[in-house]
Amino acid sequence: MACWTLVQRSEGSGLSRLEPDHLRSLSQWLSEVGVKSFEHVHESLIFEKETAQTADLWIGSSYSESVAEERGIPFIPFGFPVFNRFGSSFHVSVGYRGTAEMVNYFGNVLMNGREVFR
Repeated sequence: MACWTLVQRSEGSGLSRLEPDHLRSLSQWLSEVGVKSFEHVHESLIFEKETAQTADLWIGSSYSESVAEERGIPFIPFGFPVFNRFGSSFHVSVGYRGTAEMVNYFGNVLMNGREVFR
């Protein structure tokens, strides 16, 4: 079962579609770097929310990418499965190195409005 969360930055919002445990840890990590999670929404309701139309960031598995691209929302592949990125299984996301890589990666996507290393 996948869950959605809407996360809000100072100027906008983002979407994340992940498993509940992964979503919780990502929400905690994002809050530690200054992103505020403000609403949890069931998957069936997400397309009815106008926030999904104006989100600044979409985080999810490879299955979510086409919807994010269709709506012009910058996408970050995260969770399982990520099947359209070579070497994604080797991406470090834990510990000091993983945190530093994720901060840089998320920051680059937010600054450029698109995935940088695609």
